[in-house]
Amino acid sequence: TDAPGAAGLTIAGTVRSGLAPDPLVAPSASAAPVTITLTGTPGNPPGTLFIGDAAAPNTVLAGSSVVLGTTGAIVQAPSSSIVANQFSATGDSVVLQGTNSIASLGALTAANGITLNNQGAALTLTAPVNAGAGVLTLNVGDVQQTAAGVVTAGANWPAAARAGWT
Repeated sequence: TDAPGAAGLTIAGTVRSGLAPDPLVAPSASAAPVTITLTGTPGNPPGTLFIGDAAAPNTVLAGSSVVLGTTGAIVQAPSSSIVANQFSATGDSVVLQGTNSIASLGALTAANGITLNNQGAALTLTAPVNAGAGVLTLNVGDVQQTAAGVVTAGANWPAAARAGWT
């Protein structure tokens, strides 16, 4: 829980669920998920959820699934990593600019835009992705979309970019 008057929460170091020989390889699907939720109190909304910072630039979040939630922003340092079979998040904005290795996106919701760098790797959308009034930016390889993987983005998403999306 965010302390009164705190600016947010910074995750530093390595947070893993299930051990794999290489911290940049997602644990098996039977490993427990990593779930981090930043909540505020009445009159004190949560701040930004930071993944890595200058003091801990090589932060790694790894689990069968990684779930992040806050009503503030979610911001990832470029040198940090999320390694997961499935990733889900809710925030005001979600900016994941690190060297991520995510196989599928679960529900991903941000009122003011989403940026995801997935090292050019393939990504499967298995639940709704909603960028709110903001822009959806995916730096990924092939994108697969299940029937539940509906994409919604604001008016800033031109029709040509939406071609083929539901």
